[in-house]
Amino acid sequence: EPIPILITKSSNAAKCCDQLDVVYGDVTIDTTTNPDTYNYFRYKTTYSGKPSILTDEAGNVIDAYAIYKSKKLWNVSSSSWEIPSGNDRFHDDIKIVDYVVDMEFIPIDENGLKITPPPTATNANKDKIYKIKIVDMILTTRSTKPFYKKNVSQTIYGLVNTRDVSKSDKYLRDSVTVSAHARNLGLQ
Repeated sequence: EPIPILITKSSNAAKCCDQLDVVYGDVTIDTTTNPDTYNYFRYKTTYSGKPSILTDEAGNVIDAYAIYKSKKLWNVSSSSWEIPSGNDRFHDDIKIVDYVVDMEFIPIDENGLKITPPPTATNANKDKIYKIKIVDMILTTRSTKPFYKKNVSQTIYGLVNTRDVSKSDKYLRDSVTVSAHARNLGLQ
């Protein structure tokens, strides 16, 4: 059974990006049948990073990433995530933002403590899958064009110090940090 929030940490602490899978459900009721028919659906939205394919003025691929979003439907018959044909609510990787330096997700428990490593179905913290109450997120982007007249040394701080990145160039970098509350996980 898919877990409601799955954080896959970047395989290299100095590289973008963590991946976030959020699984949730819905129900529709057909009241034209007797008795009413209930149809249950399970969805998965994924946010992931991939190396940018954009190029700079010199034709070199930029030193950045792009964030993609996909939305899939669980097919009970095949036990797999699918994109139903003819339904534009579901899609594979659609780019939602470019010029990304890093995207990081940190699960937090009911006591406000970081869960390390993030729970999966098989790791040492698997018993904490439903203990995630907040997910701290940071998205760091860079300017599309040079911002400074000469190179400037910058340190871009991650949520954990192993994700700090130091750069010296003309681009402005900035981060947005958000804490998202994971409601209703305790109802499982």
